[in-house]
Amino acid sequence: MRMYLVPGVLILLTLSSCLTIVQSLVTQDNIITDNRIDGLWIDSDSKSILVQKIMNSKLKPSFTELDRHDYTRDDSVFFTKHYVISFREKILDYSWVAGIVKINDHFYLNLEPDECLRTNGKEAYTFNGQDFLTTSTIAKLEWKNNNSLVLNFLNGDYIKEIVLKGKAQIKHEYDPLFGTFVITASSEELEKFLGKYGNNENLFNGGKIIILTRKI
Repeated sequence: MRMYLVPGVLILLTLSSCLTIVQSLVTQDNIITDNRIDGLWIDSDSKSILVQKIMNSKLKPSFTELDRHDYTRDDSVFFTKHYVISFREKILDYSWVAGIVKINDHFYLNLEPDECLRTNGKEAYTFNGQDFLTTSTIAKLEWKNNNSLVLNFLNGDYIKEIVLKGKAQIKHEYDPLFGTFVITASSEELEKFLGKYGNNENLFNGGKIIILTRKI
């Protein structure tokens, strides 16, 4: 059984569900953009959350510094369709890279942690050179209007239950000794899973809910 951890996992769970997903839902073929998500938002705890297109964010230098021989024009377009979500929790600054996918009539936000910084700009969590995989978190994105949206994160306990009981099929790894449950499905398989079960409210009921109101 491999170990799947997110750098800064203990704190990054403030935006995460308890479901560990190894692959990203987002691909070059399914990623979309939506200008409604851009801007400064306030959550129900009065926390400011900034959402920017990646080329308007602090991650733009990471893109411009890439070796142009290592990626294609399609890779470049794919990269620029992502968003950066930034917020501060106590004394730590968090950044997530997010991509939007529309499956049937539903919008989904795939989030991957980028960094967790102290006020001095240094990483808050390090693993001394150990190799850990960055995992994804998925939320259904529901627009109330252009200035209000809700993120409904997947209920990991429910998904674990229906998968282990054979009521839903998706590639996973499970260690009953430690109770570790990890979704290992490909991006395409994740898309098919949400296409088939996305209308099942139980997939999200009990998961974390974040309500955002536009500030700017």
